[in-house]
Amino acid sequence: MQATYCALKVGYDKLEIDHSLIAESKEYLSLALNLAQSYHVLKNSIFWKTARPSIKRRVKQQLNILAFDCCTNFLAGCDCINAYVEKMNGIAIPPIWWNDAIVDFTLAYDALIREHESEVTSKQLSLW
Repeated sequence: MQATYCALKVGYDKLEIDHSLIAESKEYLSLALNLAQSYHVLKNSIFWKTARPSIKRRVKQQLNILAFDCCTNFLAGCDCINAYVEKMNGIAIPPIWWNDAIVDFTLAYDALIREHESEVTSKQLSLW
């Protein structure tokens, strides 16, 4: 999740336009950054070799939820950025940061899928 956080943070810092879609995107991406950081903190909060199986199971469930929610917010933020660029497509040329942001967000998505494919593709429903 650290690779995802780093690439996402670099792409987030490049978004500097004052527009409602970019502001909405930054909210989603900020939430995804916070979830990625929470994932890292939670994963390192226990000693995995000596922890009881019940604690490991609960922590893994929380990690799965954090990874899924991080991906969901990340994709929602990218959708807002794409909507902004499509809206501005006929009016002006793409912003200077657009090509760099594509690379950064692609790296973040690839890292997220590579490290957490099972958590991202399905989310277990809790019954109680």
